[in-house]
Amino acid sequence: MKYIINKNIEDIEESDLEYLIDNEIIETKLLDYKGKLPGSNDSDKKEFLSEISSFANASGGDIIYGIDEDRSTGKPQGPLNGLIISNIDEVKQRLENIIINGLEPQLPSYTYTIQPITLANSNYVVIIRILKSWLGPHRISFKTSHKFYSRNSSGKYLIDVQELRAAFILSETVTERIKNFRDKRLSMILANESHIQFNHKQISILHIIPLESFNLAKTYDIRKLTKLSHTIRPMYSSTYNSRYNIDGYLAFDIIKQRTPHEITYAQLFRNGIIEAAEDFLFQAAKEFTGSNTFPISEIESELMKIIPEYLETLKRLEIEPPILISLNLFGVKGFKYSSPIPSHRFPVDRDHLNPPDVLIESYDKDLGKLLKPCFDSLWNAIGRTESPNYDKEGNWVEPR
Repeated sequence: MKYIINKNIEDIEESDLEYLIDNEIIETKLLDYKGKLPGSNDSDKKEFLSEISSFANASGGDIIYGIDEDRSTGKPQGPLNGLIISNIDEVKQRLENIIINGLEPQLPSYTYTIQPITLANSNYVVIIRILKSWLGPHRISFKTSHKFYSRNSSGKYLIDVQELRAAFILSETVTERIKNFRDKRLSMILANESHIQFNHKQISILHIIPLESFNLAKTYDIRKLTKLSHTIRPMYSSTYNSRYNIDGYLAFDIIKQRTPHEITYAQLFRNGIIEAAEDFLFQAAKEFTGSNTFPISEIESELMKIIPEYLETLKRLEIEPPILISLNLFGVKGFKYSSPIPSHRFPVDRDHLNPPDVLIESYDKDLGKLLKPCFDSLWNAIGRTESPNYDKEGNWVEPR
């Protein structure tokens, strides 16, 4: 999403706030000015929660505390004096506690950030940046207040029954639509009805699924996708071909050194979903070792390289988290880990492995730590307790 202050919230400076005032940037659906922080009485808390929930139930945006507004025009008023705050950490904690305890369902922590900006006069401006929540609609659940709010260009408003019904339907169907999309794509790939047909049974399929992609109106101009095509590479490939197709943009590599050929591709869909699939890795491992080897460390290494590239593409498309990471491995029954220790050579006992999905709540989260349950599950499939590729602090380490 494009914010009025089009910067990462931690990079916003006093000059950005001065710009809003000097250029009379009026309040919009994505921006609200508040001259003071909410107080501690019940009325102030309810008003605060109505503002937070209205942004989360709509398109997200910024609430800026410490800038007055002209109520008749919506323009910010100078000078930029900010707020006198003796303990900013206590203020952040108080506001966060109100949000945590005052909305139902609870607003996920990744959907909002409370960021203080220190001014030259040592006062503060406090910005709360809120993402659209896909777990809503959220209602105020404080004392006797149980209302739903949203936002339009005129500010916040009470949601009517018809809009509320539509919001609930959208919330309930996002999970189902993700499942249906993924199941359909897996079925098409396994039936060789996808973009490119595979020649081997051992197939790895990775999906990068922004929840935002299931907004009914979400689609991206194919020309914008083309500009990002160089960031969409297939797994285990550095040289590849690419082209438009009916779904968006496709990058692919046909590995012709062996017969039958092996395939790897990455598809960027028009709605921002990325699908990567390949039947190369298990064949390469089998040729190298002379047996059905489960190349688990190679899978970890490639995912730690390719997923950040795909996430960077989504970031440049201005797609906001949350983003679901899903991995599926097919045709792997009987494959074993190549280990000199006999007790570490348990064969995979099923044809299809689907380790736990991973939810990326923010682009700046540690990917290795987020992927650990996924990696651990793959190692469990060959009889090990967890991935050995982590240090004592839980950081992923490149396998030797």
